[in-house]
Amino acid sequence: MRTGLLDVIKSSFEAKYPEFNISIIPQGTGKTIETAKHGDADTILVHDPGFEYTFLREGFGVNRKIIAYNFVIVGPKSDPA
Repeated sequence: MRTGLLDVIKSSFEAKYPEFNISIIPQGTGKTIETAKHGDADTILVHDPGFEYTFLREGFGVNRKIIAYNFVIVGPKSDPA
């Protein structure tokens, strides 16, 4: 399920810094970490601390930040998403 949050962040960032072009590649955590290990990602957003810590211990990542915890999306009953 996509919330559109990354699209908003991307648009805002690129408007402020037009010299940069961001590509968002939606993948599962394992595939995302493999992509980064091959040098094909500058930043990753994943949700499995075990994989994340292994990634860091192996020397691939340099700075882990928590940006969110479990959350609930609230909306009208007419929208089942």
